Amino acid sequence: MGEGKKGIDNEDVYAEKYKNSRKLYFPFYFMILILAGIVGYIKYSGLPVNYIALQGAVAFSVFMILATELHRLGQSYYVTPHFVVHKKGYFKRDVKKVAISSISDVDTKQSAWQRMMGYGSVVVHQFSEGGVVTIRNINNPEHFVNLIVRQIERAKKRSRAE
Repeated sequence: MGEGKKGIDNEDVYAEKYKNSRKLYFPFYFMILILAGIVGYIKYSGLPVNYIALQGAVAFSVFMILATELHRLGQSYYVTPHFVVHKKGYFKRDVKKVAISSISDVDTKQSAWQRMMGYGSVVVHQFSEGGVVTIRNINNPEHFVNLIVRQIERAKKRSRAE
């Protein structure tokens, strides 16, 4: 995931990058597969296929794949030694940074479906009142939480050493 050089305290300095899980879009991809199956069945059965309906099905499929992938790729999350960063957007870029030192608690949220598929959300609580950041639909949220906790522990070690 991430590798870097050694920092001042001889620890690795790197940022691990996470994207939204592709598994989140499984229902959309399944819909496209069913649509392709129906069109294939109609063609295979020798029934006439309306050319405009066929073009509509192809256009819908291409649009759904592009829209889901653009949405997924437009969101990224990083954990660095000092921040948890959420970047969102392509042309208009929104960046939300949460200082590791301001994090009081980290939770995971997963529905039964999300647990089966291996993705979920991470809720980062800050010491400030109402300071909650939700990182939605990432693969292996437990690993992401463990990474944040490790960075919190390293930050505490650094502050004690100073």
